[in-house]
Amino acid sequence: MTRLLAYLKNLTGSPHFLIFSAMALILAAVDTWFISSHTLAYGSRNLILTIMLLILCLKEIEHFFIVATALQLPNLLMLLFLSLHYQSPALFFSGLATHAVVSAIIFYFYWNLSQSYVSETRVSSLKANLKEADEQNLQKLLYFSLLGCLRDKNRVLAQAYHVLDNFFKAEKSVIYLADHEKNLLIPNFKPGTEPDKSFQPILVKPDFWRKHSYDPDKGMLSLIGGKASLHTLKSLIPESSIDAQAAMPLSADKIVTGLVVIFRQKEENKKNLDPAHFAAFAYVLGSAFENCQTSLICRQLLDKAVQKSEMVENALGRFVSGDVAKNIIDSQNQISLGGKKARISVMIADLRGFTRLSSTIPIEGVVTLLNTWFERACALIGKNGGHIDKFMGDGILVLFGAPKPGQNDTLRSVYTAFRLQEEFARFMIPVKLPAGCSLGLGISISTGEAVVGNFGSKNRMEYTAIGETVNLAARIEKLAESDEIIIDEATFKHLPADAFKYSVMSNVEIKGAATQNLYRLHAILNSLPEESSS
Repeated sequence: MTRLLAYLKNLTGSPHFLIFSAMALILAAVDTWFISSHTLAYGSRNLILTIMLLILCLKEIEHFFIVATALQLPNLLMLLFLSLHYQSPALFFSGLATHAVVSAIIFYFYWNLSQSYVSETRVSSLKANLKEADEQNLQKLLYFSLLGCLRDKNRVLAQAYHVLDNFFKAEKSVIYLADHEKNLLIPNFKPGTEPDKSFQPILVKPDFWRKHSYDPDKGMLSLIGGKASLHTLKSLIPESSIDAQAAMPLSADKIVTGLVVIFRQKEENKKNLDPAHFAAFAYVLGSAFENCQTSLICRQLLDKAVQKSEMVENALGRFVSGDVAKNIIDSQNQISLGGKKARISVMIADLRGFTRLSSTIPIEGVVTLLNTWFERACALIGKNGGHIDKFMGDGILVLFGAPKPGQNDTLRSVYTAFRLQEEFARFMIPVKLPAGCSLGLGISISTGEAVVGNFGSKNRMEYTAIGETVNLAARIEKLAESDEIIIDEATFKHLPADAFKYSVMSNVEIKGAATQNLYRLHAILNSLPEESSS
């Protein structure tokens, strides 16, 4: 009813209807004038009626023949009334006949015109339908493209079911994936939905996987050219207990990897199942699942490579420092011999009384004691930014400032020396030594330029430091007694004033080096800012 009222409002409000109404009034006036004289102006009536109907032809009217006939009724009723009033009923039938003849001629003209030309309304409707089809095809293209970009199986399934539901208007559809070992097609349902138990795995013959794989280019060209139609499930798998409206294999590397099946569609939605689009969808979907499998394999290989790299780095870290291990791995087997000058601080921490102790207790006890101390010392040194260059019998040679320079390397080396003495004191608390044996820790530190890098041969090399600074640390270490820390003059000059309690060893003659003052450090007066905050 609402649609009818809207239609009548649109019709009566048009200029064509106003002109038609004016001509209808003129026709009524002509009929009144001539019927009062007991005659009809046939020529004038036919001309006016023709003009009236032609005016309606210019207006795009739905159900034109019914509307045009209905609009003539007022004039016919007027003609009937006048004929009866003036007692000339024959004139009514004459007028009715002219109406019928003129209407028939105009209606025939309108019918031929409508067959030869498309009305503006029809053109607009076709344009709207074409635009809607283009937009839908563009959306299909975008969704198909998105499928090809996905690398996660669940996301591919969700996207594929969205396309089946919204573009192909499938009432019931299922995507099957292949289990080649068991010759089964396994149903995979939309993620987040309950599996439909009415759809069970489909057993296929072993030759199915190769027999129904297809060349996507040739297959799609056949469908587009109308040379092929969509398969039903029974035509692909005759032994299947169920059938479906359309089924298309998913292929990769000339083998079937799955099947996309539309079981039901409403009758009005069957026009949406375009064979070429469905074939393209199956091709993209097959490629998407292949990409998922490839991506999974790549991720697994990458995870294994990362784990192997971490294992190698951890293993190297047991022989060299973390920074050196990382450089070795990052160099991709391009490590070369050579070194460069760097300003570093060299610390040597050597056990006192160890030689006498090792000749007194069993060798197993010596090894256990030494390794336990090295474990604790190394942890502390690493925490304070030192690089363990090497173990020298019962001593440790440590570099600060290489291979990676840091802030306050010299100052940090001195604080580390004090922390080592404290750690060694705690380490010795539970240790029971044989009578006449003692064990202490002497530490030396020197600062200056040295050459650091890879030394040795192409087949056997080590990262270390060489030069006068290293030699000086070794000479000073001989002077350090148990629980003592002795540093050279260059190291002392880099320390803040009033940071440590110390005593001066004046004009010490050192073999292979110039006579200089050395400094014996006794205690820390001011801690590092990092240590205070922690």
